[in-house]
Amino acid sequence: MGFLVFWTSIHCLQAVSEPVKLRRACLDRTSSILTLSLEPAVDNCGSFRNHTVFGREDASSPWTKMAETTTLSISSISITLPNKKRWEFYISTFFSCTGKDSLISNHVFIDDKAPDQFEPDSVSVELQSQCMSAGWSIPKERDIKGYSLFKYDGVGNVLTGEVTETQHVFTASTFNTTIGGNKFAIAAFDSCLNGGLISNYHSPILLTLKQDANFWCTKKSTLTWSAYLGWKTEYYSVWRFDSSQNSWFLLGKVDPLATNNPAGPYVFIDSTFTVNSSVLYVIRAKKMGEKISSSSNAVKHRYTHQQNNPSTTHLYTVSVTNPNEIEIAGDWFLSGAGSVATLQKKTISTWFDLAKYTQQKPFSYFDYVTKTSNEIASYRLIRKNDCGLSDDSSCVHQNTLLLENNRTLTWNPYIGWNCINSSYTYDYTIERKIGSTWNMLYRTQNKEYTIPNDLYGPVLFRIVVKTITGDEFVAFSNELGVFLGYDKQKDTLLIPNAFKPNGANPVFRISNPAIGLGESTLFIYNRWGAKLFEGDALIGWNGHQDNSFSYPLSIPGIYVYRVIADYRNKYATKNGTLLLLE
Repeated sequence: MGFLVFWTSIHCLQAVSEPVKLRRACLDRTSSILTLSLEPAVDNCGSFRNHTVFGREDASSPWTKMAETTTLSISSISITLPNKKRWEFYISTFFSCTGKDSLISNHVFIDDKAPDQFEPDSVSVELQSQCMSAGWSIPKERDIKGYSLFKYDGVGNVLTGEVTETQHVFTASTFNTTIGGNKFAIAAFDSCLNGGLISNYHSPILLTLKQDANFWCTKKSTLTWSAYLGWKTEYYSVWRFDSSQNSWFLLGKVDPLATNNPAGPYVFIDSTFTVNSSVLYVIRAKKMGEKISSSSNAVKHRYTHQQNNPSTTHLYTVSVTNPNEIEIAGDWFLSGAGSVATLQKKTISTWFDLAKYTQQKPFSYFDYVTKTSNEIASYRLIRKNDCGLSDDSSCVHQNTLLLENNRTLTWNPYIGWNCINSSYTYDYTIERKIGSTWNMLYRTQNKEYTIPNDLYGPVLFRIVVKTITGDEFVAFSNELGVFLGYDKQKDTLLIPNAFKPNGANPVFRISNPAIGLGESTLFIYNRWGAKLFEGDALIGWNGHQDNSFSYPLSIPGIYVYRVIADYRNKYATKNGTLLLLE
C-alpha cells in the first residue's frame, strides 16, 4: 500500500503543476456579456472538481464568486456582468493533485484598450484590372485579429468590409479609379473586437490626358495628375508604354517641391510619342525617404492623324487645250482642317506657286503663259498639313511638245502617270486634222513618227496621250502645222477666161493645189489701163471694184488680168484677158 501511495503522489505532482491560464477578458458592451478565454490544465490524476471564477469591479471591492463550471477542458466562460466597469478576474481550480489546495490562475482585466492607429503603406491602381488596391504592414501590437476598411462618401466613413489579410483589391463599384475623391482609411481590431482609431485618408493619383487640338503641329499632349494623399511624396515618375516598341519608357520625374504648386495638380508635357501607335501612361509616386510607391490609374491613348493615310493628292492630266493654253486637272483631300494644296510650276529649275486650294474637290487650272509651240513646263500639287509642313505630293506632270524635222514627228514622253503613287500603261495616237475633224494616223508607244510620203501640202498634227490600264485619262499635245511640199504633177495654174457674177460661176479666181493663201496676187484692169481690183488670186474678183457691194457691178465686157505667184521657192506671172458676162 505504501508503494502505491508513493507512486500516485509523484505521478500527480508531475501531471498537475500549473493553474489555468487566462488569456483575455472581452466584454460585449451592448449585452454586458463577458467572455473569458482560458487555457485549462490537464488532470491526469482525476483530482479536478471545478473551475470557479472570481471577480471584483475595482481594487477596493471584495472578490465575488461569478461563475463555476465542472467542465475541465473548457476554453471560455461567459458571464453577464451587472455593470460595465473594468472588472478584474481570476479562476480557482479545485483542487490540485496534492489534494490539499486549489490552483489559482493569473489575473486579467476586461480588455477595453483598442489597437493603436496605424497607416496603410499605400493605395494604388492595379495596371491590369484598373481597380484600386491597398496594402499595409502588420501593426506592432500582438493582439490584432483583423482590419476594418472604410470609404469616405462625402459625409462620413462607410465600412466597406473587414479582412484579415494585409492587402485588398476593391471592386470598381466600391472605388471608381477613373474619377477623383477615392478616399480610403483603415483601422485594426483585436480579438475582443475593440476597434482602433481610423487612419488618415489615402487617395491614389488620378491621371488625365489632354491631346493638343493641333497636336500634329505641336506634337504635344498634356498629362495632369492629382497629388498622392496619405504621405509626403519625394517625386513623381512619368511612364509610357509604347505598343509599337512593346516597351516601357521613363519620360521624366516631377519634384513636387520644385513646382509652383507643391500641393498639385502636376503637369507634364509629352512630345516624344510615335504617330499611329497606342500608348499607356502611368504616374508613380515615391514616398519620401522610403522604397514605398503608388501607381496611378492608366490612361490609354492612340495617336493618329489623317496625314498617315495613303496619298490623296493627284494631278490627272496636263493637256494643251489651245495655242499657249494648258489645262491642269487634279484632285486632293484634306489631311487636317487647316491643310492647303498648292499647284506649282517649273519651267527651268525653280518651282513657283500658281494657285492654292483650301477646299477638297476636283479642280482645273489654265496656264496661259507657257509657249506651247516650243516650251515644256512641269507641274505638281503639294499638300501642306495644319502645321504648314508638306505631307503629300502628286506626281510631276509635263505638257507634251510636238516637233517636226525632215518629215519626222517627235515628242517628249508624258511625265506624270508613273511614279511612286501611281502606275499606268499608256500610248500615243498621232492625229491629222482634215477640215474640222481629227483623224487617227497611227498609234504607238514610241516617241516619234515618220510622216508618210503620200501626204502633201499644209497638214495639222497633234498627239493624243491616253491611258490603256487603270483609270482613263487623256492629254493632248500642241497642234503643229507642217507644210509637206506639193505634188509636182498637180502644180498647174488654171485661169478661167470668163465669169458671170450673177450666174453659176460668180467669181474670177485662179486654181492651183500648190499655191496657198497669201502666195498669189490678182490685178484687174479695164481696157483703158485703170486698175479696178487687187487681191488674193485664190479668193478672186466678184466684179465689183472693191470686191464688195459698195460700188456698182462693173460693165460687162473685156478686162485685163495679171497674176503674180510666189510660192514654194517659185515665182510665176500670168497675163491675159477675161470676159465679164452679163
